[in-house]
Amino acid sequence: MDEHTLQNWEKIKALMELNGNTSNTFYKRACQITSGRRDPMERVLGDFNTIEDDDTSKIDGHIKS
Repeated sequence: MDEHTLQNWEKIKALMELNGNTSNTFYKRACQITSGRRDPMERVLGDFNTIEDDDTSKIDGHIKS
């Protein structure tokens, strides 16, 4: 995960804590990621989670023809 994405997850986590919105899987995902553990959605998202910004040939994990 690049530094920019990690910083976004840190902001999401902090904002959710500020608003008391911590009883959901999105918050739990943010906690996993910001603590240095693997993204729990990796096994669901697979390669889609690692697509570069300029690679628009993959949508929903499928190659567009």
